[in-house]
Amino acid sequence: GIARRVLFKGQPDAVYALYYGNSEAGAPAYDLERLLPYLDTENPIAATLGPQQDNPQFAGPQTPASEGYPWLIPAGVAVAAVVLAAILFGIFRQVRKVLPPPDPAG
Repeated sequence: GIARRVLFKGQPDAVYALYYGNSEAGAPAYDLERLLPYLDTENPIAATLGPQQDNPQFAGPQTPASEGYPWLIPAGVAVAAVVLAAILFGIFRQVRKVLPPPDPAG
């Protein structure tokens, strides 16, 4: 296969993990011309990868609730409309009690 290398500024006592395999991840973009003059590429610290293992914290792609329950958003809008109508109806009833009746001669 093709030899792959990762070049980054790391700390000697730090532990790093390499995660890969996300088919939905975008390709990274690096400004190597700007970074390489500042990196020590003459004597890099070499490291090796340990055995491949699954990431226990990876939950996989999750679908939004609106896709699993397509009725959820319209039902929420309908409930909000009913609540708003009830509030407005209550306000109109209170205003009607406060305002004087219309003048029949008027």
